[in-house]
Amino acid sequence: MKELILLGGGLDSSTLLVYLKKKKVDLYALFFQYGQKAESGETKSVKYFCKKYKVPLKIIKLPIDELATSAILRKNKKNINNITALNCLEGRNIIFISLASTYAITIGANKLYLGYHIEPKDKPFPDATIQAIKAFKGVLKQAYRVPLSLEVPFVKKTRYKIFKLGLVLDKEIYKKSFTCYENATKECGKCAHCKLKKEFINKIKEYVKK
Repeated sequence: MKELILLGGGLDSSTLLVYLKKKKVDLYALFFQYGQKAESGETKSVKYFCKKYKVPLKIIKLPIDELATSAILRKNKKNINNITALNCLEGRNIIFISLASTYAITIGANKLYLGYHIEPKDKPFPDATIQAIKAFKGVLKQAYRVPLSLEVPFVKKTRYKIFKLGLVLDKEIYKKSFTCYENATKECGKCAHCKLKKEFINKIKEYVKK
């Protein structure tokens, strides 16, 4: 049976794609270009991993940047202070999950995978919490005539644990994934996600030294 993964080009969804392919899942992928600053870098990453693991990829353009404001969108200034609230694009996951669900059913997939992880308690994105996931699952049961399961295999893992898993599964994860919020083609090294990625890499180096 076909199964669908919603990709973003970052560490979490890239690791999930490799994880599922190692399990021999008949996987299909969906990626949204919605006006994000990092569109080019994310697209390159998504295409790379899908080609490497022979995953059919569907890329859809959404004009969310014409409807909303967020520091992650091209029309807005850089979030130099790395304030999490500025990077929150209200309703993004609701939109993505809804459209991904329609596409999943259209291609005959019975599962939709998301690369959700444990959200930090002090700075959670509202639509990426366990509570939101439960709500999404309830909506899918009520709103679609065809059964579709929402799967979040990493929801009990921290991003660091996902990063370590990714390196075990494919050493190119940290080089070929694209985590930046601010730049289109090259990770800036200064935004919140880039700093977190550097922190993970440094932890791995320390671990290897020991």
